[in-house]
Amino acid sequence: MSHTSAVLIELRSDERVWVTGDVHIGPDDDVRAEEFLAFLSAARAGCDRLVLLGDVFDFWIGTRHGLSCSYRRVIEAFQSANQAGFPIDFIPGNRDFLGIAELRTIGVRPHGDAVVYQREGERTLVTHGDLLVKGDTGYRRYRAVVRSSLFRLCYWLVPVFVRLWTARRLRGASQRKLSRVAAYSFPIDLEKSEAWLTHHQARDLLMGHLHREETHDHGAGRVTRMLPGWGPGRTPHFVLGPSAVLRTTTSPDSA
Repeated sequence: MSHTSAVLIELRSDERVWVTGDVHIGPDDDVRAEEFLAFLSAARAGCDRLVLLGDVFDFWIGTRHGLSCSYRRVIEAFQSANQAGFPIDFIPGNRDFLGIAELRTIGVRPHGDAVVYQREGERTLVTHGDLLVKGDTGYRRYRAVVRSSLFRLCYWLVPVFVRLWTARRLRGASQRKLSRVAAYSFPIDLEKSEAWLTHHQARDLLMGHLHREETHDHGAGRVTRMLPGWGPGRTPHFVLGPSAVLRTTTSPDSA
């Protein structure tokens, strides 16, 4: 069974870690941007490290575009957190994997498809989740194309307005697909997630991508946990401990 490579990050015994993702801040969505800014402020007060498991932005085409839209204050908040020494690990998803070098300039620490966090010998594997979806052959073809070296080279050679047009076309195709099938209904490939857990000797596998809450017990203390997506006033995140705990807060205005 195939697995993915992962960087290993050693945590202090008392290091508090939050994990979130699938925020999907749109370029014109000031409301979601404000919600994320409030969450980031709470994270800086309540933990020592924030892990973003992808799709923070609805699409990412670079810093120049980001600073001209609703992403601006989020970028500035990332840079402020970085300057203050607050680490933010970023695992790119299917919307924000382009421009890894540019992500570094906005104050986050991008990694590959997976990261293993180890605390006193106990390991948690964190990934966006798109590689663990079963049956979505169309997405796998899309991923193979847009993650190819040729696509990336061409993408960064063209002007920003062409990148924006491309990103909107891809976003439109995704929305049309979701209108034809039950949104995010594909199952997790549990055989693969169990193989990843075994290979990386991890207790928990944390993923997002499918925007729903699920927990799968593989036995022998190994668990795959899926993070629900963000919604109006709803900010779900995992808290790492001996075992990951899901917390979901909802603002009174959206209840």
